[in-house]
Amino acid sequence: MKITSKEANKLLKKLNEDYNQLLLEESEISTFVASVTENVEDCRPKYNYEETQKKIKDYEIKIRKLKHAINIFNTTTNVEGFDMNIDEVLVWLPQLTKQKEKLASLRKNKERTRVKDRYGSYTERIDYIYINYDIEKVKKDYDEVANALNSLQIALDKANGQGRVEIDFEI
Repeated sequence: MKITSKEANKLLKKLNEDYNQLLLEESEISTFVASVTENVEDCRPKYNYEETQKKIKDYEIKIRKLKHAINIFNTTTNVEGFDMNIDEVLVWLPQLTKQKEKLASLRKNKERTRVKDRYGSYTERIDYIYINYDIEKVKKDYDEVANALNSLQIALDKANGQGRVEIDFEI
């Protein structure tokens, strides 16, 4: 069966949620408390160890196979307009995001800013903080990184929406 990468990632998220819910339910019903005055069998929650372990194993197999299929897709599918595959793009995206955040911080600085004390008041002594870079170059670099990040995200969405991932189990 073939599904889009976007569908595969949504399926992976759902499988992980269902798997974690099953583990939580198991932890809640695999043991129980009963008072010495109660009939233990009346308090016993419905729990089948063997059946639960089979369900857990089935989820783990599906998750493992699906993650592997997504990884193969990501390492073999190139992103249009960029000389890299999806796997490389997924590494580059957070790098670009971090770079954009740094440039945003630099570009908000003024050429010269008067120093304030720790309470936010101006000090008697007049000191200034000066930037040590070309603010116009920073603004230009910020725009380039922001545009690259936007283009990259659009191209990645397109690749994930068009490419197909082969899975060998029923949904």
